[in-house]
Amino acid sequence: MITQSRSSRRYFLSLPVEFQMRLHGQNDYIHSAHQLHSAAELIKIYDREIMISESLGRYFK
Repeated sequence: MITQSRSSRRYFLSLPVEFQMRLHGQNDYIHSAHQLHSAAELIKIYDREIMISESLGRYFK
């Protein structure tokens, strides 16, 4: 998808390399700029939830 859209490629390359690698793993499922932005946002949300979960884990050991 990013080979066909300059703006999507620019957005993709503006993301941290770790995000790029994770999004690349979803390449077969991303067919539009909207899906690219949504997938990146879901990664951010997931990472934030993991961070919160791990920080709360110390209270439940």
